[in-house]
Amino acid sequence: MSTRFPTQVAAPAGQQAIPVHILLEATHQFAEWVKQKAQGAEVILCGGLALCQYGSARMTQDADVCMDLSRTRRNGTQMPFDTNALKDLARQDPRLVVGPKIYWIHKPTGTLVQVDFVDAQLFWHPFDVRQMVDPSNIVPSLNLPTLLAGKLKSALERNDPNPQKMWEKKSNDVSDFDFAMGLCLHRRLALTQHHLAHLGPDMQTVTFVVQEFAKLRLTLMQSYMDKNGHAGVSWWEQLIRASNLPQSLVDAARVTIATQPQASTSARK
Repeated sequence: MSTRFPTQVAAPAGQQAIPVHILLEATHQFAEWVKQKAQGAEVILCGGLALCQYGSARMTQDADVCMDLSRTRRNGTQMPFDTNALKDLARQDPRLVVGPKIYWIHKPTGTLVQVDFVDAQLFWHPFDVRQMVDPSNIVPSLNLPTLLAGKLKSALERNDPNPQKMWEKKSNDVSDFDFAMGLCLHRRLALTQHHLAHLGPDMQTVTFVVQEFAKLRLTLMQSYMDKNGHAGVSWWEQLIRASNLPQSLVDAARVTIATQPQASTSARK
């Protein structure tokens, strides 16, 4: 079954929307550049554009990517490349614009697409391509269980000096989580201990993180909540049971009162 994704995504104020196919083409071009400069590197979509490949209408304007550089070797040594070494090479290449942010110049349109130089090991350790990456997409991306765990964690860790922007980002993360959870169920993809390790070193910590996320979700989406705490509890319960994970993870999601600070009305709209 082919994946359908939006033809374009919304742009930040003052910028024109970039069609999804250009974002994906630019990401593929950038990935080929990285692999040419650092043989053995893997470039993986890990944000909103990754979700677009799975069919989400997620709005994004850049290419959130991470790199696995663990199998690269620099200058004939046994030392792997790091992202700083790649940035140095990028500064010398006319196909990239390097400043506070880094942009790949899409060919043939000349569109500037923001890209990331982030080592996957900073967020996932150990990072296992076989368990965490879906190579069947147009551009390899984190698989759905990995994206789900990542969105759960990032929703809690988001911070921004502008409260409205912070709550908007948290809301996007919660919506992304719901989308990934629904597809995990539909495709019968299990959450594993490997995915949950991103949330904490032991099950007690993971359970606490799940509960805090449930409180946040209730705060952001209280108009959609059901009597069990929130409308996603039944899906979450199905996913946990299908994955043979502890019942405590289901119980942690059954919150009825949000204790997180209330998001502003404008941020929740």
